[in-house]
Amino acid sequence: MAQVFGSGYLRGLTAAPTSSEARPGAMPLVTCLTDSPVLIEKSPEVAKALHECVKSALGKPDMYITVAVSKAECVCVNGEPQSAVVQVDSIGGALGPFTAAACEKLAAIGGIQKEKVTCTFRSVDGKEFAMNGKTIF
Repeated sequence: MAQVFGSGYLRGLTAAPTSSEARPGAMPLVTCLTDSPVLIEKSPEVAKALHECVKSALGKPDMYITVAVSKAECVCVNGEPQSAVVQVDSIGGALGPFTAAACEKLAAIGGIQKEKVTCTFRSVDGKEFAMNGKTIF
């Protein structure tokens, strides 16, 4: 089961910006996979926290941020369950600042130590990302 938190992207937008200036701030998708009962129970709070991490650490606009928190049967980091994997797909951005912010939020919400969080970042092109029924670029 997944909780999805997308802020505002359906509010009458006809098309995403296509200028080169818009690209660094466009289209992040964050997926958090976890077997932590606390994070699953608080999934709306986790989604909002990760949304804020994207907004602050990557400088992305609210209207394009999508976050999914999904329950996994088992997630092990260093052989230990009750861990989390956070995957970011974005047009531009950097993983380091996001990872620090996400680890801090997951610890505050669910007591997940940073040693039990794995983050990945995949930079995608606008033609590989679609919203509102069409690709971004």
